[in-house]
Amino acid sequence: ISTEPWGVLRLIYTLEHLDREIEYSRQQIISEIKGMIRNSILTSLGFMAISFIIVFILSTKFSRPLIHLTHFARKLSKGDFSMSSDIQIRSKDEVGVLAATFIEMSKELEDSYRKLEEYNRTLEQKVEERTEALNKTLEVVEEANEKITDSIRYAKMIQRSLLPNPESIKVFLPDSFFIWKPRDIVGGDFIFTDSFKTGFIIAVIDCTGHGVPGAFITMIATFGLRKITRDEGCHDPAEILKRLNFIIKTSLQQDTEYAQSDDGLDAAVCFVTPDGSQLTVDGSQLAVDGSQLAVDSAQLAVES
Repeated sequence: ISTEPWGVLRLIYTLEHLDREIEYSRQQIISEIKGMIRNSILTSLGFMAISFIIVFILSTKFSRPLIHLTHFARKLSKGDFSMSSDIQIRSKDEVGVLAATFIEMSKELEDSYRKLEEYNRTLEQKVEERTEALNKTLEVVEEANEKITDSIRYAKMIQRSLLPNPESIKVFLPDSFFIWKPRDIVGGDFIFTDSFKTGFIIAVIDCTGHGVPGAFITMIATFGLRKITRDEGCHDPAEILKRLNFIIKTSLQQDTEYAQSDDGLDAAVCFVTPDGSQLTVDGSQLAVDGSQLAVDSAQLAVES
């Protein structure tokens, strides 16, 4: 082998092809990365969609009975018990126990509601019956009250007829007048007059009690005074009061052990001579127990 050079070998090369290969590889890698990203995104979206569907199904499964029970509770609060038969117990978990409790509660409430309605109907019927009975009783009472009032009004006419005629009094006392106005329709106050040849008598009397009881005493006193002054001819005021006391006590049986009334009267009796020269006055008060007559008398002589 010769050590001499044979010639010159020149190698010429370029990087253009290598750059193209590198660019191609880079583009291929980018494309594969994008594909992997796209696949990852799609996989994630798919997984999320599946998870959402699963969650939706599970939530619907658990929430639907609760929504149904809520709707039933609203109707139950308004007194509608028709949905209790539509509730179905499909599980034995907490929701199933709650549904069973709702059904039991609705049946108890429905039973109580029906009993309450029946009680209300019975109560309304009793109220109507009692109202009707009260109205009838009120009608009877009003009718009785009207009859009693009419009777008392008629009694007033009778009592008024016992009073003296004002014109007759003016014969002896020209400038005189009297007012009779009982507190009730009839009363226990009255005036009595009577005239004789020897003079005339005026008595003002206040009987115990008002209304009808007092009116009864005035009738006894009126007829007693007429009996004393006319039949017995007594014109002395003190004696008139003593005799009137006796008549009141015996008429009401106050002089017996089984007396039931202790009524009496206050009275003032005046006797005036025809010429007005003498006036005799006596005032007396019957004790309310009727045991005795308390007399406070005075005779007053008036000289003309």
